Amino acid sequence: MEELLKTNLDTIFNYALFITGNREKALDLMQDTIVTVLSKKHLYKEEEHFKSWIFRILKNNFINKIKHDSILGEISFSEFAKDDE
Repeated sequence: MEELLKTNLDTIFNYALFITGNREKALDLMQDTIVTVLSKKHLYKEEEHFKSWIFRILKNNFINKIKHDSILGEISFSEFAKDDE
């Protein structure tokens, strides 16, 4: 698994950069994806194409990050503080 990741790091980063549009966010997404892949490597089926599998994980991590950020961003601290006045 580690060898597959090493040989595909550029591809993973390029896809992350494509969907985020930002180098820093792409690096974060890439790191999150690698952690997920390593923690779920037991679920990888050899007959599955590795790039398809990892791209699906990367995309799902990206979507989850957007959902998480939008939930946290719905109520800002300044809006919350206004209620106390």
